Amino acid sequence: AEVVQARLSGAALSAKAKAEAARGTAEAISVKAEERRKEVAFRAEVALDRVQAVSATLHTQVAEAVQQVKEKATEVSAQAKDKAEVAKAVSVAVSAQVSERAQKGLDIAVEKARVVRSVSTKFMSSPGGA
Repeated sequence: AEVVQARLSGAALSAKAKAEAARGTAEAISVKAEERRKEVAFRAEVALDRVQAVSATLHTQVAEAVQQVKEKATEVSAQAKDKAEVAKAVSVAVSAQVSERAQKGLDIAVEKARVVRSVSTKFMSSPGGA
C-alpha cells in the first residue's frame, strides 16, 4: 500500500509539474499572441492611415481636376460666344454690302433705262425718227 501510495503521490506531483509547465507554456503563448495582436493592430492602423492619406490626396486631385474642367468649359463657352458674335457681325456686314451693291446695281439699271427712254423719245420725235 505504501508503494501504491508513493506511486500515486509521485504521479500527482508529476501531473502537477506537467500542469504548471503547461500553464507556463500557455501563458507564454498568450503573451506572444497578445504581442502579435498588438503588432497586427498597429500595422492595420498604419495601413488605414496611409489609405486615408491617399484618399485625401486623390480627393484633392479630383476636386482640382473638376475645377480645371469647369474653368476650361467656361473659357470655351466664352470663346464660342465671342466667335458667334463675330460671325453674326460679319454676316450683318456682308448682308449690308450685298444690299448696298444690289441697290447700286438697281440705281444704275434705272438710270440706264431713263437714258434709253430719253434717247428713244428724242429719236422718235425727231423728223427722221419714226
